[in-house]
Amino acid sequence: MAKIVVCLCEDVLLEDLADAIAAGNEDIESLKRYTGFGTGVCQGKSCVAHVARILANKVPAAEIEPFTPRPPVAPIPLRLLAADEETR
Repeated sequence: MAKIVVCLCEDVLLEDLADAIAAGNEDIESLKRYTGFGTGVCQGKSCVAHVARILANKVPAAEIEPFTPRPPVAPIPLRLLAADEETR
C-alpha cells in the first residue's frame, strides 16, 4: 500500500487515520488526539479538510464538527515578530 500523507506537519498517514477510525475515533477532535494531525505549524489549516472528507466516508457528514483550536502556550508579542535583529 502506498504511503499517503494527510498531515505534512505531523507526518500523519492515511493508514494512521484508518487505524484511528477503526479504533472507534469517529469525530475530528478524537482523531486529532489519537493521531496528532492538526497540531503542527499550520494548526490544521492544510489538513483538517482532508481529514473531514475521509471521516465523512465513515460517519454522517452532519455529525462532523471542527476541532477545538488551542492558543500558543506562551503568547509572542507582535513587536518581537516585527522588529529587526538590532532592535530586539
